[in-house]
Amino acid sequence: SSSSSSSSSSVMKQSCSSFYGQARKNKQEYLNENQCNGCTSQYNQDEIIRKIFHIIGETNRHCVEFGFGYSEVTKLTMQDFQSKNKISSGMNTHALIASGWKHTLFDAELENLDINLHKRTLTDENIASVFQDVGIPKDADYVSIDIDSVDVWVLRGLLESGYRPRLISVEYNSNFPPDMLISCEREWAPWVR
Repeated sequence: SSSSSSSSSSVMKQSCSSFYGQARKNKQEYLNENQCNGCTSQYNQDEIIRKIFHIIGETNRHCVEFGFGYSEVTKLTMQDFQSKNKISSGMNTHALIASGWKHTLFDAELENLDINLHKRTLTDENIASVFQDVGIPKDADYVSIDIDSVDVWVLRGLLESGYRPRLISVEYNSNFPPDMLISCEREWAPWVR
């Protein structure tokens, strides 16, 4: 039984590490084959979002994005969104904002009301009241969650409070294989740099 356990453990380790290597290779191949010219998002989220809204249509044209973590947003103006240049590593809502969508942005550490970026630490317990305070409709067309930590908890709070965005994207850490069940603590904390 002891040898069976260690044998199964080494198979699992091998399986996870070979899966991770293959996933990285597949991701790079996919990105090479699906280059998005003019995309302002990190990879090709712009194109995916555009295609989805082409199929489902737009309603209130309100988008929300939270989780930035790069200080240059404090110097941005609305004019910067008209540029085809990426803002930092790329925002999922950039192209929508450039095409005239109403938008609301959040970050736990940064604020710039010129671009409607609010300094708020979103949690599963306060997300509904924060959304309500700034006038986000319960059926906003698009919500992008990219906090790099408490994403799953904030999404849960959003949905449990009755918000039903028509399209939601929640980023994840691709360094972990999909068969690993990993989540951070419920409370957000700043990254240590």
